[in-house]
Amino acid sequence: MIINFMEYSLLYRIIYAYPANEYIDALSFQKREDARTIYQSACLENKIMIFVKDMENKILQSYITPID
Repeated sequence: MIINFMEYSLLYRIIYAYPANEYIDALSFQKREDARTIYQSACLENKIMIFVKDMENKILQSYITPID
């Protein structure tokens, strides 16, 4: 099953959807490894991973929520 990542941009107030593997591959090495682990766990639990991006403060925070 392919699950997309959702990203909310605080600056632009827009929600983006990305293919999961492409989004993970674009992250820095440390964030990429963490995201892969969290993503795999979320998939097993039928959940989706959502990122909130604060470009002004350079913060990228992830959240997990059920798909249902």
